Amino acid sequence: MNRSSLRIRLSAAAAISIIGALTLSGFFLTLLFERHLMRRVDKELSVYVKQLAASLEVDADGSTTLTNQPADPRFRRPLSGLYWQIETEDNVILRSRSLWDQQLKLPRFDPKQTKPIQIEIKGPDAKRLIVRARTVFLETSEGDHAFRLVSAIDRNELETARADFTRDLVTALGLLAAILILASWLQIFFGLRPLKQIRQRIHDVRTGLAARLEGNYPDEVQLLVSEVNALLSANDKAVARARDNAADLAHGLKTPLAVLQAESRTLAERQQKESATEIAAQVEQMHARIENHLAMVRLRGPSGGTSGHTDAQTGFEKIKKAMIYMPRGQDISWKMDVPSGLTVAMDTQDFFEVFGNLLDNARKWAKSEVTIKGKDEGASVILCISDDGPGVPEDLISEIQKRGRRLDEQKTGAGLGLSIAKKVLEAYGATLSIRNRKVGGVSISISIPKPDHATGA
Repeated sequence: MNRSSLRIRLSAAAAISIIGALTLSGFFLTLLFERHLMRRVDKELSVYVKQLAASLEVDADGSTTLTNQPADPRFRRPLSGLYWQIETEDNVILRSRSLWDQQLKLPRFDPKQTKPIQIEIKGPDAKRLIVRARTVFLETSEGDHAFRLVSAIDRNELETARADFTRDLVTALGLLAAILILASWLQIFFGLRPLKQIRQRIHDVRTGLAARLEGNYPDEVQLLVSEVNALLSANDKAVARARDNAADLAHGLKTPLAVLQAESRTLAERQQKESATEIAAQVEQMHARIENHLAMVRLRGPSGGTSGHTDAQTGFEKIKKAMIYMPRGQDISWKMDVPSGLTVAMDTQDFFEVFGNLLDNARKWAKSEVTIKGKDEGASVILCISDDGPGVPEDLISEIQKRGRRLDEQKTGAGLGLSIAKKVLEAYGATLSIRNRKVGGVSISISIPKPDHATGA
C-alpha cells in the first residue's frame, strides 16, 4: 500500500476532518464555558452585593453597620481571593476580613452612577480581580446617603476552572477523535471491500479463471461491473472478428501460393532452375509467415474468455495420439510421467499449440524415445520434454528459438515451432529453456506460473 492508495487518502481526509472539527468544537466549547462561567460569577457577585445591601444599616448616631455578613467562609479567610467592601464618597467604611489590612482600589465613587458596574482591577498581591459594584442610598437624619457596595473575586479561580475544563475537554475530545477515526477507518474498509472483490474478479478474468466479473455488488459499484462486463464482451467480439479476418486472409493467400509453387515446378521442368529455386524460396518464406500469423491468431492468451485451465495428462495423451499417426510416430517410444490432476493455467487451444509444436520437434529429431514429465513446484508447474536425438550445438541453442531458424534444412517445416511456442508462453508469463542431455538429445523445460503467482497478480 502506497501514498496513492484510495484507502489511505480517505482515511487521511477523514482523520484531518475529524481532528479539525473537534479542534474547532473544543475551541468554541471552551469559549462558551468561559462565557457561562463569567455570567455565573457575575450572578454570584450580584448576590453578595444584594446581601450587603440587605444587611446594611445606618444607626441614629450616623454609624454604619452590617447586621449579617455574607455567609461564604472565604470572606473570613485572609487573602482568600473573595472580597467585599463598602465605601462612601470619602472613604472605605467596611470591608471583609479576607482583605486583611488592604483595600480595593476602584475608580472614584460617583453617586450619580446608579447602574451596577463590572470591571477588573488589581487586588491584593497584584492579582487580577473581577469586581461587581452597585450604588445604594440609605435614609439618615441628614438625608439620603450614598454607599457603594463592592464584591470581588480573584480571576485566577476562573482561569483554574477554565484550565481544568479544557484539560478534561481535551481528554474527552481526544478519546472521541480516536473512536471516530477508528469508525471512519472501518467504514472505509467495508465501503471499499467491493473494489477489492472486483480486483480479484478482474485478476481471475486476466488469468483465465473466469470469463466475466461475477457476484453481487452495491448499486454504485454494480454499474461499473456491468460496464466492465460489456467491455469484455465487446472485446471478445472484436478479437473474434479480427481472428476470423486474419484467418480468412491467410487462407485466401494459400491458393495463390499453391499456384506459385506449381509454376516453380513448371519452370524447373523447363530447365529454368535458378528462377524456380528463387520462386520456391520466396513461396516458402511467405508460407512460413502465414503459418506464424495463423498461430498468433489462434492464440487465446490468459484472458481469452475461457476457463484457461488444462489437465496436463489429458492434453499430452491427445497430442501423443496425434503424433503416433505422423511419420516415424509409431517407431518412437512415447514415455509419460505426468501426475493425474496436474493442471496448468493455459487455455486448452494454446496448450495444444505449444506442446504440439514441441512434441512434433521431438518426433522429428528423436532416435527412438521421447519422454514427457510434469511436476507441481508450488508457485509454478514444470513440464519437460526430452528426446534421445543428436542434440543441439551449444552455440546454436539461442539461434533455434528465433523465427524461421532450423537446425537442419533437410527436415520438413518452416522453423517456427519453438518461436511460436515461446510467443504463446510469454503471453502466460511462462519461460522456456533448452539444454543438451548428458546421455544425448535435448531437454526442453517449461515453467508455467500459477494464476496467484503470475506477474501482476
